[in-house]
Amino acid sequence: MSLVDWLIEPPILDRGATVPTKQDVLEKTRPIVAVIGLAPGAGTTTLARGIAATLARRDPSGAAIVTGRHEPTSPLLSLPSAARLAARMESAQPLGRLCLTSSVPEGSEAPLVLDGAPTPAAHLTILLAPADAEPALAELAARTHNAQLTVVNGSDERWHKRAFLSLPQSRLGARLAQAGWEPPGALGKAIARLADSAEEAA
Repeated sequence: MSLVDWLIEPPILDRGATVPTKQDVLEKTRPIVAVIGLAPGAGTTTLARGIAATLARRDPSGAAIVTGRHEPTSPLLSLPSAARLAARMESAQPLGRLCLTSSVPEGSEAPLVLDGAPTPAAHLTILLAPADAEPALAELAARTHNAQLTVVNGSDERWHKRAFLSLPQSRLGARLAQAGWEPPGALGKAIARLADSAEEAA
């Protein structure tokens, strides 16, 4: 048993569940999500990886792609599905459930999340704002980047009814998301709602 097998709970299929066929995989429209930050240090990379990891767990490929600037990582704590995907891409590296790359790939082998780069090809664009930012500024930025959802990192009464949701603070959850895994608890539930929106938009 590898370290990854020990750390990651294997998927449990319901007795009535069916295993996706190759045709199901080919016909599936993979979500393309862009996550942009209102300010440096807003947590864009953490949110992008958390959404991607959640989408990867749901996808038949078992992996997701995240584009942006990435530091070198160790492939030791990555799933085989992410490693296989990274091996088929140029200058890509696996991390957790993710395949990290600096360039936008062609095709739709897996869900795609763009870290900090808006694109007209995105099914869903999310603007992430720090809780102490001015909501009116976020609304202007959302219109400029055609962002469908505004998310706040933290909580502040000024954002009531002006943001889709507020991300709860969780150091453990943030670390897991950074490492390419789905965060647990309240943060995981919030990110799952964003993944739901991405799948609906696709």
